[in-house]
Amino acid sequence: MTLLRSTALLAAALLTSHAHAMLVASDDFSYPNGALTTVSGGTWTTHSGTSGTLAVSGGQAVVSQDSGSEDASLTFATVSSGSLYYAVDFSIPSSGGAFSGSDFEYFAHFMAPTGSTFRGRVDAVAPNGGGDFSLGIATEDSAADSVWATDLSFDTSYTAVVELNIDDGGATLWVDPTSESDTSIDGESAALPSIGRFALRQSNSSSDETILVDAVRIGTTFDSVVSVAAIPEPTSMFFGTLLATGVSISAARRKR
Repeated sequence: MTLLRSTALLAAALLTSHAHAMLVASDDFSYPNGALTTVSGGTWTTHSGTSGTLAVSGGQAVVSQDSGSEDASLTFATVSSGSLYYAVDFSIPSSGGAFSGSDFEYFAHFMAPTGSTFRGRVDAVAPNGGGDFSLGIATEDSAADSVWATDLSFDTSYTAVVELNIDDGGATLWVDPTSESDTSIDGESAALPSIGRFALRQSNSSSDETILVDAVRIGTTFDSVVSVAAIPEPTSMFFGTLLATGVSISAARRKR
């Protein structure tokens, strides 16, 4: 097999692997301050509540549970089978209210391409012990089906990762994971439609919490939403592989 053909086949295989791990959609909220649906230029659209109350400030989406009710969604290509993942980097400021009792406030979730079917909801909930708050996961309910056992702290950045298995109807939550085998909690199973949107939700809460979202990543694999920085661009991957492979094979031939 020629050097060029060997290199091309290897590069094509790596490019195919990369394509399978690519994100479906993402947003880091690098917009001017203002109403999310306005400053995003239509990337986010209001599907419920009062348009203009979900804001961007300092490169973060400000999900405020005391500034009015607005749900805004990000649309992507419809997925009808397999698993779909989303990750959000978030923090809850200490000045943003306290969590107590059964105050379940879901702030992120998947949606069907049309209508108001919500799946894979992440709830900010009261702490289990001496911490400031915890997270819960609900496949389809407003209140969490299960709650993260370890309490979290105000003014600290975390990454929440959710898997929605469209085939079996279950949702799974990780907090700050590095591997899919890390500790996780599961929501109940529920029949699922196709998924075609991701949403941020704010409502008028009794505790008036504020949740700052720094980034959203949506993909078809765990690694595509967790290890984004480690995935090279297709073009650089191809030429890097071409160069490295060409050098390696040429060196081997010279040694022979």
